Amino acid sequence: MIDKKLCSVHLHLYYKDVSLYILNRLSKVWDDVIYVSLIENSEDNKEILLNCQKLFKETRWVEVPNKGTDQYGLLMTNRMNEECYKPWTLYIHDKHSDKIDWLNGLIDVFLEDEYQTIIDKYINSKKTGIIGAEKHKAKLSDYDELLSVHSYTSFKHRNQFVKAVGTLAWMRELQNILYNKTKMVKDELLNPYFVAGNIFMIRKNILDQTHACVDDNFFEDGYRTDGEVEHAMERFYHYVSECMGYNNIFI
Repeated sequence: MIDKKLCSVHLHLYYKDVSLYILNRLSKVWDDVIYVSLIENSEDNKEILLNCQKLFKETRWVEVPNKGTDQYGLLMTNRMNEECYKPWTLYIHDKHSDKIDWLNGLIDVFLEDEYQTIIDKYINSKKTGIIGAEKHKAKLSDYDELLSVHSYTSFKHRNQFVKAVGTLAWMRELQNILYNKTKMVKDELLNPYFVAGNIFMIRKNILDQTHACVDDNFFEDGYRTDGEVEHAMERFYHYVSECMGYNNIFI
């Protein structure tokens, strides 16, 4: 079981079948309060919430505008949980059903019994900042690396290059905001390793510090594959963790 004294659990849910799958798996290792964000006016919200309430002690939930990805939802549920004394937050969001294998690769480390002893060791260490799946460990490319890929990308796919540059630009902006607010910087680690897929266990103080660098107006409506502030945030959590003196662990 996930340690109730140390962790809170947050979810962003949209796709009904996958959401119910996640909730069922989570209920095997967690029976306490969950914090849930849902997309406004989604036809499946009622059924998803009924399952939340059936499986867990309490469900605290909020509906949010569709900003394209899960990050605006996490921003809102974390605000609901501002007074939380627990040092860790487990964050899970759903994905389309055609990405179920990808999803399992991200959540297995938190929901399978074989990993619990390892998880417990790391969340009880004062050195650990973020825990995620080694299977989806990735690294943010710098501009020169993006250019090298761009040189042999077909003309019709050049928009992907521009979107990737947009993510990098947002990353640099968030790093600049962090420095202006706190004077924290790690010049040698501007492009950290991160969990591609944005499902992780994170210290609450890292989550709060990251969100302090983000304004609601940074988010735009609609889904895009790359290039928005939420794509940079996925990388930025891990940078903030390192700046605060923690280690990011990939299991």
